[in-house]
Amino acid sequence: SPSSANKKSRKSTVTKKKELEQRKAQEVAKRAATLAERTITDPEMAKKLLLSMALVRENPRSIPSVLPPKGSVVPEGFFWAHYPPLEAVLKKHMAEYYDLSTTKCQSAQQQAFNNDLVVLVRDVAKARGWKFHDTFTDKGLRDRIRCYYKTHIQNAKKRLRTMVRNPTKRANARHLCAHLDLIEQHGNDNPGDGESYGHGAFDDDDDDGEEEEGDDNDEEDGQDRDVYDDAGADMSRAQTMKSE
Repeated sequence: SPSSANKKSRKSTVTKKKELEQRKAQEVAKRAATLAERTITDPEMAKKLLLSMALVRENPRSIPSVLPPKGSVVPEGFFWAHYPPLEAVLKKHMAEYYDLSTTKCQSAQQQAFNNDLVVLVRDVAKARGWKFHDTFTDKGLRDRIRCYYKTHIQNAKKRLRTMVRNPTKRANARHLCAHLDLIEQHGNDNPGDGESYGHGAFDDDDDDGEEEEGDDNDEEDGQDRDVYDDAGADMSRAQTMKSE
């Protein structure tokens, strides 16, 4: 009968749709597994993934609906997310900061760049009518900037380690492939401020276990280090932990 034929047709359509989704999921999982292996043998790819994760990551602290008024004093223990125009300066220069940290760590060029960032942040604060607390020296602000970038990379490492341990898990596979797509899309171009770098595929990423940016005293004299800290070896340890 026509009714029975229609039911069979709908059932066939649903079945085909499910089979197509399964094939796509398998392809994504396979691509993600290959990428996870590549992070171990190709440190440059591991670094690109870490940078991609740091760039797309939104600060877990809620952005204020209203900016602090003119005349506000930025306290020592402030959070960058509470001052979006200041955080925007750091996001805009994030890729360059990480590149200098890797290629010209503790060089005169990196020192000049860090000093320029301090000036830029102070200029934006001044334009907004904000003033940093009197105890905030240039060195103190440099350390807070360094801490912000370091925290983003550390959190990216945690997420990447989790994904590398189980790359075929649907959420992990989807995120790994989305990051790879972004990397391939931008190629060797500087991804810039991250605003055009793409966030949609990562909106439901988990915040659990992530650190907040704040004071950081674990490095003597506030000196810069290579923020990637041998990313390939780090991913290799993650794979080892998975197999144990």
